[in-house]
Amino acid sequence: MLKSISVIVMSFAASAMWGCGGEHATRSQMDEAHGDVGQPLSKLAVRGHMSSEAVVVVTMWQKDAPVSGARVEFSRSIAGRAPDYQWSGMTDDMGRARVEIAAKNVTGYYRARASRDGIGIGSWSSIPVNAGYMVMLNLPIGGKARVTSSSMLTESAEFTRANVATGGALYDKWWVVAGVSEPSDEHPLWAQRPDKASNTRSGSTTHLCKECHGWDYKGVNGAYSTGSHRTGFPGIRGTTKSPQEIFDLLKNAHGFGALGLSDTALWDATKFVLEGAIDTDQIIDQAGAFTGNRAGGKAPYDRSCVSCHGADGLTNPFDAIPNQPGSSPGYDHYPQVVANDNPWEFQHKVRFGQPGTNMPLLAAENITPTALANLGAYVQSLPASVASQKGVAEVKR
Repeated sequence: MLKSISVIVMSFAASAMWGCGGEHATRSQMDEAHGDVGQPLSKLAVRGHMSSEAVVVVTMWQKDAPVSGARVEFSRSIAGRAPDYQWSGMTDDMGRARVEIAAKNVTGYYRARASRDGIGIGSWSSIPVNAGYMVMLNLPIGGKARVTSSSMLTESAEFTRANVATGGALYDKWWVVAGVSEPSDEHPLWAQRPDKASNTRSGSTTHLCKECHGWDYKGVNGAYSTGSHRTGFPGIRGTTKSPQEIFDLLKNAHGFGALGLSDTALWDATKFVLEGAIDTDQIIDQAGAFTGNRAGGKAPYDRSCVSCHGADGLTNPFDAIPNQPGSSPGYDHYPQVVANDNPWEFQHKVRFGQPGTNMPLLAAENITPTALANLGAYVQSLPASVASQKGVAEVKR
């Protein structure tokens, strides 16, 4: 359905344009009619554009086969300076990755490098990137980089106004957030899931975005690659689709327009896909442990969580704040149980809240990946003995 994803930064006027690597910024030979398709990079110059971002859509292959699971990183190429690889993405099953480059001065020449499992597999140089443009770039392992097309970035007013935090909550349980009826039948696309044997759920559960695409946004390439939640559907991270394409996909092909979601809600969901689906590998390791500093997570926990969940995480929010929305006696969804059982779900709910409750949305406070990893590590260390004594059932993932 649905930046890995680097966060798109909204366009604003850059104060100056520059050329890098000793090459002057001139009018580019790359035009909007894609007359540059297949041109070697050495024959492409760089032009200035009053924007603070560019998008590079990479296709990587080796011996005619796509290279999946590779991290591709970009650095501006400036004479006399060591490369600083600030922008990155992960290739999907088709060898594709979308990388958003956001900076005060974007236009110039760039270097790229790729690695898989921490081992370098390729590097390229003299890649032209123009502010305000999307560049389709082929990166063959062992070969030369090649631009296949370029087009001007456009962004609708609706997308600019959309709320990524609301979109993240919709991803969790959209009918609660939107205030529409809970669906009783199966999602229109549920019957098309590639793996029908593993996931046999029915009803409204099949309408949950996370049920197909996962709490880590990777779908079949993530935590839901195996187990009872596996559907075989791909993730949303790293999509190369435009905002309008995603909006149309959600409204029409996924049927959410007919199910009652307004265009405003659909734009919020679109914004989440492109800006909110973070690279969870940066904060959670392969064993499911948060990679942050445990001690560093106590302060954000005390500030944002302790009033409802208690110092040890074992307080029922219904007891802490009676009659608050979404809470009820018998609560056993303790944060440390969620954080240890499904850390990907935990990070999502920390950022976007629990639909139907007053849980704060730390995404609205712009929580950093470091702070999120610290908070997760701290919560994973909280005692679970009382939760165990109360007979916590399987966490509702």
